[in-house]
Amino acid sequence: MYPAAQALWARWAPPNERSRLLGFSYAGSVGFLWCCAWTLFAHDTPDDDKTITDIERKYINYSIGERTKSKAAPPWKAILTSTAVWAIVVGHTCGNYGAYMLLTKIPAYMKEVLKFDIKSNGVFSMLPYLTFWLFITVSGTIADLLISRDVLSIEATRKLMSCIGTFGPSAFLIGTGFMECDQQVGAVIMLTISVGLCGFHFSGFFINHGDIAPAFAGTLFGISNTFATIPGILSPYIVSAMTKKGTRQQWQNTFYVAAGVYCFGAIWYLIFGKGEIQPWAQADKEEDAKTGNGTDDRVGFDLHEIHEEDETHDLNEEEEEDEEEKDKDDRLLPPASTRSKENSPEQNV
Repeated sequence: MYPAAQALWARWAPPNERSRLLGFSYAGSVGFLWCCAWTLFAHDTPDDDKTITDIERKYINYSIGERTKSKAAPPWKAILTSTAVWAIVVGHTCGNYGAYMLLTKIPAYMKEVLKFDIKSNGVFSMLPYLTFWLFITVSGTIADLLISRDVLSIEATRKLMSCIGTFGPSAFLIGTGFMECDQQVGAVIMLTISVGLCGFHFSGFFINHGDIAPAFAGTLFGISNTFATIPGILSPYIVSAMTKKGTRQQWQNTFYVAAGVYCFGAIWYLIFGKGEIQPWAQADKEEDAKTGNGTDDRVGFDLHEIHEEDETHDLNEEEEEDEEEKDKDDRLLPPASTRSKENSPEQNV
């Protein structure tokens, strides 16, 4: 689902709306409802959809341009040697280590360290993921506001969201490691915030593929997600090996490891992450230059700008048609010298 969604939103979501649309489509039960609607009504591109209005189609195409219409094969060498791609891969992989560890091991931690019974364990294990779902949506809205109002560039916004979604969980995981069995409420709050803040990276490196290579967003996500699933296999074994006796100190060490992995991924992404379309991902650089298709100049704009551009475009077309008609008439008329001879008094005589 994820690679397909990345490819879809790269064609449909304007840059200043992409974060919340992706977050909405991934947000649990809401995502399921969206998936049902998508199955019935989705189309590959806005031009293929006959149900949307003309102004909506122009709005999407104006903001995205021709950047997703490349039919060329993926430039594999450029992709595999791109620092922007590897920034996403490393950030995605490191972010998933902590997320998978918490996903699979929170119940065990609550049982072994916090001494919750089975019933309470189930209830409190649910709270972090409700917060996670909420923060995915909240972070997407914040990210889009920062971009659409020109507060931050796309690159700076992605890095900010990624930092909140990695450094934040790191700090609260370390704090959780100091909680004793008589501090159950504090431990649950720390865990809930730690897992919830992971939702911010959904507006960071998690959707950065469509920023740097819209035409190959699905392919890039397939690559990064392949690497990012490896922690899902390894982290449960690592935690089990480190917590054989289930003591607080052993669990604290596992949280230190997860925090270190989070921070490494965040620092790597801060250094190498990008927000603009990479040269190798340009569908047609010359055509983009002619039409003005791009990212930076098409982020913050209103629908009235499209009306103005349409009016200007129509006016230019009318002027061009008038000039063509005038040129056509001039070609049909005889040369000026011939006309002057025909109209001269001597010729009339």
